[in-house]
Amino acid sequence: MRLNNKATFSTMAFILLAITFTWLYSDNKESLAIDSHYSGKVTERDINLNARQDYDDLVEEGFQPRDDVPPWPFNTPVEWGADPFNDRNWQFQLHAWRGIDPILVKYYQTKDPALFHEALGFILDWKNFHQQNGAAKFSWYDMATGLRAMRIALILDDIYEGKVEVPESQVAALLKMANQHATRLQDEEFISLGNHGVFQVFGLSVLCSVIDDSPSCDNGQDFAQRMFEKIIDHAYTAEGVHKEHSPFYHHFTTVAINRYDASKFNSDRALSLVEKAIDVRPWLAWPDGHFVEAGDTEGETTPLRRQNSLQCLNDERCYAVGDYTESGYAIIRSNPGEDDQPSMIFVTGMAYSTTHKHADGLSFSLLENGEHVFIDSGKYGYERDKWWDYTRSAAAHNTISLSNHTISRDDISMDGSLLNSITNDESSFIISGQLERPGLFTQQREIEYTPGENLVIKDTVSSQSEQSFVSSLHLAPSLTPELNEKGFEVRLTNGELVSARLQDNDCEIDSIRGQEEPVLGWKSVGYLDMQPTTVVRAICSGTSRTITWNINFGQS
Repeated sequence: MRLNNKATFSTMAFILLAITFTWLYSDNKESLAIDSHYSGKVTERDINLNARQDYDDLVEEGFQPRDDVPPWPFNTPVEWGADPFNDRNWQFQLHAWRGIDPILVKYYQTKDPALFHEALGFILDWKNFHQQNGAAKFSWYDMATGLRAMRIALILDDIYEGKVEVPESQVAALLKMANQHATRLQDEEFISLGNHGVFQVFGLSVLCSVIDDSPSCDNGQDFAQRMFEKIIDHAYTAEGVHKEHSPFYHHFTTVAINRYDASKFNSDRALSLVEKAIDVRPWLAWPDGHFVEAGDTEGETTPLRRQNSLQCLNDERCYAVGDYTESGYAIIRSNPGEDDQPSMIFVTGMAYSTTHKHADGLSFSLLENGEHVFIDSGKYGYERDKWWDYTRSAAAHNTISLSNHTISRDDISMDGSLLNSITNDESSFIISGQLERPGLFTQQREIEYTPGENLVIKDTVSSQSEQSFVSSLHLAPSLTPELNEKGFEVRLTNGELVSARLQDNDCEIDSIRGQEEPVLGWKSVGYLDMQPTTVVRAICSGTSRTITWNINFGQS
């Protein structure tokens, strides 16, 4: 059949248009939603969807990232700039898309495409809000950005594999978000060298595995590799102890690295440090599995179950000794392989930065007769109020403070570990260390500890001017001390008596419980939840002096 000239021209134009379209877009994910050659790069397990509430609760009640805040209506359009509870952590959780995770979890359980599109609707709503209103306070928070990058990657991965059908306009919007996140996550000044950086580099790596042909990811994997190694070197000591001053964040960071499969970065040194960190983690928990409450710490883990190498005193009583003093922790505890584990002391002395740090240098916590005796005031939360100030101050810890000056976490020379190696003589273990609080005083502490029998705490303090030094001992909330002229006595729940004597006769001794102005004598029992407890204080004046407590256990 012969075609007329007009038909021939139209046919040729169509063919040329088709060839051009194929040439331009066949390998370009930015314009082609489904690529028949694409193989899945990421699954929901790879990015650890965090659904602390289930889908039905989200729909019926609203977004509730923590138990201590009420549900908040979560429907599109979302007010992404909201801060209904004056809560920094809540704002972070909102912008980390924690409210979208329950929808995605339900989708991967049921494979119902309607759920996929529901999640996608919230993601695109976040984009639209920012186009219209600009950034909110936590929109580009470091960790939230990394977590969102993972979820964008997951959504695009399913689209590219053809698991769901999505309009090209929505794919284009997603890709714009993906490129924006990839670009942000390659700004070295934006990358945190703390635990948040782990989520940033893994988010970048996962995202660039999906949009690997995008110019925004040309150097993405190399950047993620380099920053991962930098973060690990910055985050852990040579002993494998995490340097954010908190047993919980040691656990949190180490678990996150393992969960996201650090082996993809192929760094032997980094992986070796992470393996050491895994071995350290059980030492940072009490025998019941709760983390020792140093720094911003909460939660629990699997405690130490076995220690092949024990250190014995001359009476042949043997104990597990966790000498991580090069990093800033010292632990002496009962044999974890035995059913009865009555004794444990944990001393903290690290000053690397202010990250998750409290002014707890040379402070300690103590378990005797299986009962918490001397405690840390714990983690309050992240709201910058008077309780936040208190729990991070030296006055909230079993160390030296000043009666007329609040010592904050900044008031210290950042010298890394403040501790010396653990030693022992015939009858006791000795833990010692020193710190400097610039412009205020220096402190040397020696703790002599015989588990189940005796604890001696000797501080030598020195200042350029007269100071009113305070040596604090915080008791567990259930314990009520009776003061006497030389110290105090307190009876444990099993009937045994703890007797504390101050060896310095020129000091004043008092006890405070639940005081609000100024805040003294409180312990955190949950997020933003404080409970009264008793602190016994020795108030001793001078420029250079010693303050010594002698504490005996096991008296009936």
